[in-house]
This record gives sequence, C-alpha cells and structure tokens, in this order.
Amino acid sequence: MGSLSNKQIKDLFFREGFSAVGFLNLEDSVFEGQYLKNWIKNGYHATMKWMEDHQAIRENPCRIVDAGKSIIAAAFLYKNQSPENWGENNPISNYAWGEDYHTVLKKKLTKIMRQLEEKIPDFKGRAFVDTAPIPEKLIAARSGLGWVGKNSMLINRKLGSYLFLGEIVCDLDLPSDTPAKNYCGTCRKCIDHCPTGAILENGIIDSRRCVSYLTIEKRGDFIDDEKKMIDYQLFGCDICQQVCPWNKKAPFSPYPGFSCAEKWVNLDMKKLATISSEEYDLLKVKSPIKRARLEGLKRNASLLQRNKNKE
Repeated sequence: MGSLSNKQIKDLFFREGFSAVGFLNLEDSVFEGQYLKNWIKNGYHATMKWMEDHQAIRENPCRIVDAGKSIIAAAFLYKNQSPENWGENNPISNYAWGEDYHTVLKKKLTKIMRQLEEKIPDFKGRAFVDTAPIPEKLIAARSGLGWVGKNSMLINRKLGSYLFLGEIVCDLDLPSDTPAKNYCGTCRKCIDHCPTGAILENGIIDSRRCVSYLTIEKRGDFIDDEKKMIDYQLFGCDICQQVCPWNKKAPFSPYPGFSCAEKWVNLDMKKLATISSEEYDLLKVKSPIKRARLEGLKRNASLLQRNKNKE
C-alpha cells in the first residue's frame, strides 16, 4: 500500500474548501456510551427514535467500515450574512439558506476519496455527512477541530461554530491529532439566551424544548406549550450561535452556494401556510429545508402567521 503524510492528506481537503481537518485513530475513537444512554433515558431525544439504534457503531464508529482503522474528520464553514430585511431574527437557520450541505460536502469528500484511491491503490474507506450513526461532534472534538460547547455545537477558536462536519472512515492507520481544549469557560450566553430553556448543562439539549427540533424534526401538530416556544422561526433556530462570543469574528463561508437563496429572502408566511405540493417541490430543490416536509413547513408558517396577527 502506498502512503501519504498527514499533511498531504489534509491538503486534499483544504483544496476542496474545508477549513479544518483532523485525524482519529481506532484506539482513540472508542466512546463511552453512557452519555447518550442517559440522554435517551431522560427523554431528551423526544421523538427521534433513531438515536436509540446502532449503539455499537456510536460507541466505536470505525466499525462502520470493514477493517476501519482511522477517521479523517473535516469542517466546512457555512456562516453567511443574513438578508437585511431579516435583521437578527432569522426565520430560517443559517445552515439551510443555500444548497443542501449533505450533497455539497458528500461530492467533495467523494472527490477526495477518488484522489486517495489514485495515490494509495489499496485504499478503502467511506465518506459520511450527517447521515450515519456516528458521533460527528465528538469525533471532531477528539480530532482537534474544536470542542463541544455548552450549546452542544462544535466550536473552533478561529472558525466559530457555523461548521458543517464530514468524515472519511478508512483503513489507513493514521496517528490521532491532539484534542482541542474547551474554551467556553464560565460563559453562559447560549444557556441564558435560549428562549425556551432547552440548553441544560455540559452540552445537554432537551430536544422537547428546542425550537430547531420542533420546527424541523417534530411531526404532527404542535401542542399548546410548543406553540408558545416558537416566535419567528420557520425552520431551525440560530440564537445560541448568534450570541456565542466565538462567532463574533468567525469568517464567512468560502462556498457561494451556502449564501441565502433568493427564494427565502422575502418570506410570505400566509402564502407558505397554504402552498401546494407542486409549489413545495420547487422550494425544496437542493435545499435542506425538505427535512421539515410539506406538512411541517405549512404548520410552522401557519403558527408564525397567527403570531404576527396577534401583534
């Protein structure tokens, strides 16, 4: 088998626009599963039942690839300037303004995989972007890309937390990078500014109170208590990132496709509340907003319209 240095591998990622890359060896990629078990036991995962599955892989993510020996973790900036008419009240979370990051990053990782296969003929691996039961943020933190903050987001001192994560799990025996130190300190801004009290402690989120969960993952109608938690958010919530000091000077994304698409700039909640399936099919093209589905988007828009009428 041929070989490349860690620097040469990282350069492949940097040429594709990734801002940080780290390595995690098999012996360092075994995670204690009690944290997740306690989170689930307390019901903090709400209706996200898939979080209960594949515990063995969540605790040892290298298992997801036959003969997996290392994980290459990478972070891609998505921070962008919000439309002027939105102010600070982003009705759509920053990550969903532009193209679907799953598709964009998977193409980039696939291209890097092909280059690794060309340079290392016996190379074997798989690329993942938020679609497998592996603990991405924990992997990234242990790979030196940042630390998991009190808001449960991965935070990098230079890049902030507006980061998409991707991984290549492979059969290369790569030495691990040094884990990053936690620099949250005594700061509580994300906890204190969360409008619903969803951020508990030590990076623990009660999804049942999280606006992102409610507007994206929850299926069916809102109960009365849930309706009170949502103010202006149509899809997701950025508040805990907006108030984080590490995002004040964070750079913007190098990829223009993650900027806010024109179709979202002037949102009409009344119209969205009654859109047809054909109109929705056009809206969801190349957009992660399809995660909420037509029913969820109409439900959210209806609530926001009622909120506006009460003003």
